[in-house]
Amino acid sequence: GETLKSTAQIDVNGGLLGLTGGVLPLAGRVDLATGTTLRFETGNTDDPSGRIRLDNGAAVTLAVASDVQFATSLTVDGVGGGAVTKSGAGKLTLTVANTAITGGFTVAQGTMDVTHAQALGAAAATVTGGLLTVNATIANTVNVSNGGTLGGGGILGTANVALGGTLAPGNSPGMLTVGSLALAGGSFYEWQVQNATNHSTGYDKLTVTGNLDLTGATSGSRITIRIASLLGAGDGNT
Repeated sequence: GETLKSTAQIDVNGGLLGLTGGVLPLAGRVDLATGTTLRFETGNTDDPSGRIRLDNGAAVTLAVASDVQFATSLTVDGVGGGAVTKSGAGKLTLTVANTAITGGFTVAQGTMDVTHAQALGAAAATVTGGLLTVNATIANTVNVSNGGTLGGGGILGTANVALGGTLAPGNSPGMLTVGSLALAGGSFYEWQVQNATNHSTGYDKLTVTGNLDLTGATSGSRITIRIASLLGAGDGNT
């Protein structure tokens, strides 16, 4: 079929809008109402972040199939803030501040990589599925629920890992630093090792600078440590 290339404002008031590569020129803009989804189709790696605006108080979904990097802050029409859920198997990298997103970010699928101190705004972030990698120094609380994973080589304020959630420090391998950490019973800690004799870069490390809360674990609901061997290049694939 035909592909629309719009230089106008597109209002998405319900349902889903899919974008293939190049269909939203620099003069175009997409406004998203609450409950709507903006889907980046397979192969679309465009960065339209400066042309995405949420309605006042809107909770929206960004579905990413390939790897996309946002280099401009998301905006909200009004002072009520907004909330963003990341879905899709692709990777979304946030490289700038998103202070307008006061309702927080949720990772439901795929990977979201944080490389700016205020990329997640000021609210708590939630990981319900997929992987959130923190590769900056952030003050946010991150709550990891069943099926979600928290990783990266940065620094974050607080992490709470619930039953079925996974803490996987590093970037195959690397070190994650957390101010306050709670691991619930039934949670997982994934430790990747490439070279056990190299204490500098040979394996994952976790630093907790404040409180470590393990009181949620019991003999019947334990914290499971998974050990993963990284062979070859240490990229987790060889």
